[in-house]
Amino acid sequence: MRETIEDIEPQSKVLLPMPDDRRFAIIKNKAGEISCYKLMTKHKKRIRAKEGLFETMEECVLFELNWESQGTQRLMDLVPSLFIMKNSSSTIFIDEIVRNLHPELSYKLVKLILSNENLFRSQIIFTSHEDYLLDFELLRRGEIWFVDKNKNEESSLYSLGAFKPRYDADIRKGYLQGRFGGIPVINEERIEYLLSK
Repeated sequence: MRETIEDIEPQSKVLLPMPDDRRFAIIKNKAGEISCYKLMTKHKKRIRAKEGLFETMEECVLFELNWESQGTQRLMDLVPSLFIMKNSSSTIFIDEIVRNLHPELSYKLVKLILSNENLFRSQIIFTSHEDYLLDFELLRRGEIWFVDKNKNEESSLYSLGAFKPRYDADIRKGYLQGRFGGIPVINEERIEYLLSK
């Protein structure tokens, strides 16, 4: 750990995740002095006090990040990547970008990333199993790629553009009907066998 801290450039911040999902921010100032902060979330708690009339007051409660939902933790995981994209010309790869997020939030998050002028200098490449992101209002044909496995378990990667769908097509529906491949083959006998064990 000492070597890692010594390697931090002055005037920079490093996020340090711990195995138990706690996160720390290490900051080095111009003089090389190091500060460490534990990242926590703050929630408002409403309390009622009785002094003549009922009055609602707010009090803040701090939560460890590992107390938060998986969706909130996932959003926190994405912040460093978005920060890098905003402050440099980078290509960022994110596996399962919307893992554990509500579908509506997932769609809006991806739309926000793709439409944000500050992020235009960077490129994001992400994977997802979420079919609701298959939308021409969100992505163009050439931006959507599928992975398909053959019977020998070999994967191939190909673009939706190869199918030349119309721009008014419901690509989500077409995908779920198997028109573009990339749909898993479900072996019901194998599932029943695993469930019987």
